[in-house]
Amino acid sequence: MTEYFTAFEDALAEGLTAGMYLRTPSLLLSLVAYVLTAISLFSMAKRRGIHHAWLSWIPVGNTWVLGALSDHYRYIARGEAKIKRKVLLTLELVILALAFVTLIVCGVVILRLINMYLNDAGFADFTELGIQLVILLCMVVPMAIVSVVYTIFHILAMFDIFASADPRNRWLYLILSLLSTYAAPLILFFNRKRDDGMPPRIPEPVYQPPVYQPEQPTYQPEQPVCQPEQPEPETFQSLEF
Repeated sequence: MTEYFTAFEDALAEGLTAGMYLRTPSLLLSLVAYVLTAISLFSMAKRRGIHHAWLSWIPVGNTWVLGALSDHYRYIARGEAKIKRKVLLTLELVILALAFVTLIVCGVVILRLINMYLNDAGFADFTELGIQLVILLCMVVPMAIVSVVYTIFHILAMFDIFASADPRNRWLYLILSLLSTYAAPLILFFNRKRDDGMPPRIPEPVYQPPVYQPEQPTYQPEQPVCQPEQPEPETFQSLEF
């Protein structure tokens, strides 16, 4: 038994080492993609007046900014009031909660399997294991459904952002982002300063300091009105002869 555990530990260590070397480039690419996406979302949100643009750097918070940019484009360009920011944020929180519970159930099932392997498992042990597997399945299926819905809304939000930056190539950008995980961060980064699909902005009024003008006196003295003198009528006296 001791030799078996020693061989198992050696195989596990070799597998972890090989996996670490294989996963290192992927982790670095994922980190670069995350930074490029954060820079792009922050730049767009800051320029377009989205509140709390700094959330672009925070996990889960960047989902809110992504949906807010999509809602902003829909409202400004098409006059449609959308709530993708709330839908995306809610779906991601639900996915995280379900993933956390699923991870706990998986851990319990794995520990149960190890215990059953080391000890002689009876019928009661298999029954309890079956109940735990059913619970795990009940957690995985809703999480998969919510993940599909989240992916659909995420694609729609990305399409709106592509359309707001470069409407002529929005379909090309969408297809490239679906074909490669690392295409979307690059597309967002190179289009972060473009607003070709947004309506022209109304220039803000330029502040001009008030010019001091001396007040004009409102009192005007009354001037006498000169009326022409009326000539006295001539009186004709009768002449006596």
